[in-house]
Amino acid sequence: MSEHRIRLRGAWDCNIPGDEDMEEISFRVDLPTAWSEETRFPLHLVRRFGRPPLDPERERVELEFRSVPGLISIRLNGSEIPLPDARGDGELSIELDRTLLPRNALMLELDERARQ
Repeated sequence: MSEHRIRLRGAWDCNIPGDEDMEEISFRVDLPTAWSEETRFPLHLVRRFGRPPLDPERERVELEFRSVPGLISIRLNGSEIPLPDARGDGELSIELDRTLLPRNALMLELDERARQ
């Protein structure tokens, strides 16, 4: 079976939740990126994408992540995708065994404490 790799590098919406002292911050980011010392964690990255044209009988879809340290959760269209245990360096590939929608939303949660 051949595989179709999805590598979503650019155009992520980054949302840093606010608290009583600071407002929520939103901006665009491309991956990989170097976070500044002032970046507040945890943060959420959201990226929308379309379903690739493929034959599910002959092809499988895989999400590929490179240089996303601190990754603690992944949600696709609101459903959590279990993470493999060894993910400290932010390099991983995840096979999508569920049906993709014509338009999809992928959300990553990052926390700097998970990088260590």
